[in-house]
Amino acid sequence: MSDDATHRAPPARRWPIVVAVLLAAPSSVCLLACLGSLAAGAFPEAACRAFSSGHCVRIADSVAATNVPRAAVLYQIACDRGDAIACTTLGVRLSVGRGLPRERDRGLVLLERGCRARAWGACTQLGAAWWSGDGRPHDPARAVLLFRGACETGDLLACAWAGLATRSGVGTARDVAAGDRALMRVCDAGDDIACADAGRRLLDGDFGGITRDATFGEALLRRGCARGLHRTCAVLRRSRGARGAQP
Repeated sequence: MSDDATHRAPPARRWPIVVAVLLAAPSSVCLLACLGSLAAGAFPEAACRAFSSGHCVRIADSVAATNVPRAAVLYQIACDRGDAIACTTLGVRLSVGRGLPRERDRGLVLLERGCRARAWGACTQLGAAWWSGDGRPHDPARAVLLFRGACETGDLLACAWAGLATRSGVGTARDVAAGDRALMRVCDAGDDIACADAGRRLLDGDFGGITRDATFGEALLRRGCARGLHRTCAVLRRSRGARGAQP
């Protein structure tokens, strides 16, 4: 069949032609061709079923920029095929309602699947649910175990939350010095979100039983800001502005 015939075919009839071409090509070419087919109005669900779950996740990521509900279908396909990243990505979106109607229970079930497979961020988000009691029973001790496990895999946000818990003795034995060291390591490691989040929670005392400590919170923010962490600097500026506005 000629190229002209392929382009003249409507999307519903064009897709079998695209699949036939992709299946005959190397995997890297398959992915590029498939991504190109999305712009032409083809069907990514069929591509996800035809190729590896890793390719399916990449296709879903590209679709999510413009159509989150359709991307959710693709993430679910990849998750059902055992891809922990897909389970985690969809779990986070569903549990917080990011681009999708909030389905907390379904989201947390997906996060549990991701956490069991040690997917990045899954145990951290799951720990937050146990900590807050939002969708899971309130159990700070279980949350801290999840935070510490995720921290060992390199998730610095989990390290920050574990440090906050250790500093205040929530869900674990209290050790202010150990908690402080953990939080300082987060900022020194250059994780802007984790450093800013930890500093803000210390300023506000809003992390479910965490002891408010504006002095250390600001010191932590200054530490991160000095390392060029822009979000941390922004939180620090807002904190100083709020104090300046007080009578």
